[in-house]
Amino acid sequence: MANKISKKEINKMFEIFKHSIKRNISINIIYLCFLVIGFPILQLIVRLNKKLFVFDIVDEFQEFYENLSVGIASYFVSFIVIVFATIIASMTFRYLHQKRQEDFIESIPLKKSQIVMSKYLAIIVQVIVPLILVLILGGVLTFSWSGFLEVMRVLGLMIIMVLSHVTIMALMFQYTGQTFTAIAMVVLLNYATPILIFLLASLPMGILPGYVNNLPLMSSGVFSPTVSYAFAASGEGQLFYIFYWTVLTVIGIILLKRASARRRAEEAENRYVAKGLEVGAKIVVIWAAGILGGTILSRIAEWTESSSGLVITNFILGLVVAIFVSGLVLEVIINKNLKKFKSVLIIMLVLVIVNVGYYFVISYDVIGYVKKVPRLEDVEGVTVSMFDPFDEDQYSVSYSDEKHKKDLLQIHNTIVKTIEDKYPSGFYKFDEQILDDLNENSKSHSLDTDRNSETESPDADDYNYNTPDKEEYPDEFDDEGYITWDNVFFTLTYKLKDGSVLKREYDMPRRAMGLFEQDVNYKVLRNTNPKDYESYMVYENEENYGGDHGYDRKKDLKEIVNALKDDYKQYGAVKYSSECFLLCISTEEEDLEFNIPPNYKRVISTLKKQGIDIPK
Repeated sequence: MANKISKKEINKMFEIFKHSIKRNISINIIYLCFLVIGFPILQLIVRLNKKLFVFDIVDEFQEFYENLSVGIASYFVSFIVIVFATIIASMTFRYLHQKRQEDFIESIPLKKSQIVMSKYLAIIVQVIVPLILVLILGGVLTFSWSGFLEVMRVLGLMIIMVLSHVTIMALMFQYTGQTFTAIAMVVLLNYATPILIFLLASLPMGILPGYVNNLPLMSSGVFSPTVSYAFAASGEGQLFYIFYWTVLTVIGIILLKRASARRRAEEAENRYVAKGLEVGAKIVVIWAAGILGGTILSRIAEWTESSSGLVITNFILGLVVAIFVSGLVLEVIINKNLKKFKSVLIIMLVLVIVNVGYYFVISYDVIGYVKKVPRLEDVEGVTVSMFDPFDEDQYSVSYSDEKHKKDLLQIHNTIVKTIEDKYPSGFYKFDEQILDDLNENSKSHSLDTDRNSETESPDADDYNYNTPDKEEYPDEFDDEGYITWDNVFFTLTYKLKDGSVLKREYDMPRRAMGLFEQDVNYKVLRNTNPKDYESYMVYENEENYGGDHGYDRKKDLKEIVNALKDDYKQYGAVKYSSECFLLCISTEEEDLEFNIPPNYKRVISTLKKQGIDIPK
């Protein structure tokens, strides 16, 4: 019964609750206006007038709405909510950082925890009630039941985000002595920790050949409700987000009650930061700064084609300088002096050792990541994918038969062997020489299906193309008008019999697209209605010889296609080599690229007959 709240205390708490809302009435009105503009109005603008937006990207947002998504409006609203939740929480809890106000508040015949919880609930109501009203209106304006449900889903996720964010804000005000420090700590949790996690997870991408980051995107938001919301709203890790942040919010409220009961009035207006919080903040900032500094300097060394030793030296130099400078600045900001700098030096030294060790483990492939190639008997199936940075997957095909699995494993082993020979330190650049070596060392490897068969192979019919329209990328043309896309990403995804997945991704010249897709391209060509052929183009070394041909010469285009089919039947598909040039044939649906070697006499003769200069 000792913990029972009396009616008089409830009335006092309610008065504090109402007073907190009244003091922020002007902010609440502005907040409501921004919400109305941010969701219902913006949503209607996007739906009814696409032309108000530039770059035509609004088509994607329009498609989101048509497919029952709230798209850009929900993210814009979430930004508004976080900004105003921070402002309202700061104005409500600022009494904790002002001695006069805190002394006055403590004169109220209530426990500290009761006062804090009253103000906490006032913040929640001020932020969430307008949000609920506006999003219900926005859901109605989708003019569909499914659209309304989608908005309600997003609303539920936003409420969890608000509860988590306000709880963190309240805790930071309890554990600090100044408003600026409290807000800085919230920003660190929301944005510095995701940056640190991202940097640590992505560092191997620039070092280990074939590295694929399998860390779920949601993991970067384990300390950030706003980042977690961004992923959950898009559908990734939604259940995890709901459970994780609900549990953390409950734990945070319990801590808030205890912290408020123990807080001393003299901590207000002091540069006070709870010891554990201060150390944690320093570690996050100094660690992230060190990784970033080391990465930038090492990348500069790589771009200038420096030796592996110089790259490593640059990483260590950038790491040490960034850690020292960030530690120094952070100590001055938090404590206004360097009296406690010795304790920071210990943190800095530990982080230097940890980061250098982490870097060497990666760069020298201590765990054997690069060399790991599955055994044939362990592979259930393998998928080959290729795409460029400007588009989604251009090409993807899956194989489950023994022949293709064996061929792909042999090619993968050749890639690994080439990498080991050329980059013993673990530093890697997948250039044309590696590709040439791959072809020289894998002449016996072929992914060709039976070229005399006119039927589709059941093991290689799972393909898709999404070749980018070349007119969309004018910046990718050089001064002479030649197409100069640099690289594509080549991905091998193994599904192993134990249920696990092994994935490797390599960077290679775009003309190498023909390395594995040839037999699939020929199948598409065989099954395409001749009326659908639109144009053709000849390339060598990424250069376009003569522009598009065939729009007004359908007969010539048909002759080229027939010659290509005949050469393919006789000689089979060819992997890229320095003797090949590329022939691109466009249909209504896709662009198909073919490696044309010197022995494709029919194709070469037909092209010459039509006045096309064949690359030498």
